[in-house]
Amino acid sequence: MNSNSHIGRLIEQKVKERGINMNDFAAAIHCSRSNAYSIFHRKSINIDLLQLVSEALKYDFVEIYNKSLDMNLIQKQCVVVLETDLKRLEELQVDASVHIVHSWTVSEI
Repeated sequence: MNSNSHIGRLIEQKVKERGINMNDFAAAIHCSRSNAYSIFHRKSINIDLLQLVSEALKYDFVEIYNKSLDMNLIQKQCVVVLETDLKRLEELQVDASVHIVHSWTVSEI
């Protein structure tokens, strides 16, 4: 699952691939047909419902969703590290500039 997909679209895709009737899908996940359709528009989903969907479609959405969440967390952590490193680099550049200017002034004396 990439950052442009969401779980609802993946579920809809699997329902179509499996050729499952919406009434049967809704019954399998214990909801009305309209609620089953509403799942296709969700960017996130309750883990219990996701488990029911996985069982109904015989596809492990839970594992895929968890991997996606792990990747999102890793990406967020990388951004924080990069932002922190960039800030520190900027601080070092300012310190270096002050040091160079200060050194020049000392050598001029």
